Formats: sequence, structure tokens, C-alpha cells
Amino acid sequence: MTAYGWCEAVAEHSSPPGFADPEQRTAARAEIDAVVARHFFNLSDKELAVVLDTFHVLRRREEKKYGEFRTKRLVLEWYDKV
Repeated sequence: MTAYGWCEAVAEHSSPPGFADPEQRTAARAEIDAVVARHFFNLSDKELAVVLDTFHVLRRREEKKYGEFRTKRLVLEWYDKV
């Protein structure tokens, strides 16, 4: 891969340097989702909320684990910042 100017492969089920912390990875993913929704798909915050609400399995898992739909909250928080 590096012959093509790409970075070296990371072993499966591991994290690249700097993203070992799952909370950092979650925040980075939420920020990327917000940027894509706002700047590439031109979604309003209300439209983005509707799209996020279609992820029923994720919602159930997060509500069971965190007591809230954490992904939706984080993405919408980032939406206001980007």
C-alpha cells in the first residue's frame, strides 16, 4: 500500500496510533457524520435527526448500554459546531 502513497495497513481489530481511546474514536466519527450531513448532503439539523432515527438497532443498543441514543446526541452536537 505504501507504494501508492497510502498509509501502512493497520492490523484488523486494532486502532491506528492516536485513536486507541474508544471515546476519541466515537467523537471523531460523530464529527465526520455531522460534516458530511451538513456540507455534502445539505441536511438541516431536523432532517439529520430524522435520518439518525432510522437506525433502530443502534438506538436500542445505545439506550440499553448508555441510557440514551448517544450517537444521535453526539452527531447533533457536532452539527452545531461545524
